[in-house]
Amino acid sequence: MLCLVTKYPVRAFLLITYLLSTAIFSLYQFIPTMWFTLYFAVAMWVPGIVAIVIRRAQGVPVQPSLYLTWKSNRYVWLAAFTPMMLIAILVLLNIAFTSANFEIDSQIVTAFNDLDVAPEFHLALLIGQTVINGFLAGITINALFALGEEIGWRGFLQKELGFLGLWKSGLLIGAIWGLWHAPLVIQGYNFPQNPMLGVGMMVLACAPLGLIMSYFVQRSGTVMSAAFFHGVFNAVAGIGLVVLDTYVDYIHNPFGIVAIIVYSSLAGFLYVLERRRQRKIIL
Repeated sequence: MLCLVTKYPVRAFLLITYLLSTAIFSLYQFIPTMWFTLYFAVAMWVPGIVAIVIRRAQGVPVQPSLYLTWKSNRYVWLAAFTPMMLIAILVLLNIAFTSANFEIDSQIVTAFNDLDVAPEFHLALLIGQTVINGFLAGITINALFALGEEIGWRGFLQKELGFLGLWKSGLLIGAIWGLWHAPLVIQGYNFPQNPMLGVGMMVLACAPLGLIMSYFVQRSGTVMSAAFFHGVFNAVAGIGLVVLDTYVDYIHNPFGIVAIIVYSSLAGFLYVLERRRQRKIIL
């Protein structure tokens, strides 16, 4: 096993991570709701723990080899705000081009009415709560959970597959990350209406989404940018459930058809932006 780890680190990482995660994900249906937070915290840290153990076995310094450093720069904070922009665009496109209409969930309306909030302020208050709570949760507790995944995906794999270049490796890592969710998705997680279709949708959505996070890691120099992005994304991605009157999982889902178009568009924009930046450096 040690020989496999040192000679074929990527294969060892994927094999061990997928096996351990599949075993944990297989318990999803049996976990009481009250234990979900702890359950997902453990599951999300599997890639990170495996990556750290492999680096230790290789005798390689852990922090620099996993982008596990703290740097505060514009790319770190841009990564934290980007998910809110993506989800806002996603919701607006779902309203504009699908059968869904804007309608705040009745339970939220009732809660606002109980607080004597005038109807004309419901939307503003909902957006404010989503932005503030999503950001604060995303860069704290959610980021702590997401860091476990990102040490593995955008830390370990991004370093190991760097020879492919940012764009190819970013897409590949994103697809690997999406496929990692498969044991959960086939049990109805994220895609309760179409679980088998959902596996493919996760891969197609996570590929460009992962590339975006890989871009921020490379430009920021720290995996914390991906952890912030991932944490905020998890905090705000479900807003469609409470502001759309129709919700078809393979269309309106944050990993659905519209989402794939949105994430791919941003990934394409970053590609063009980076190519222009490189041309200016060369000139």
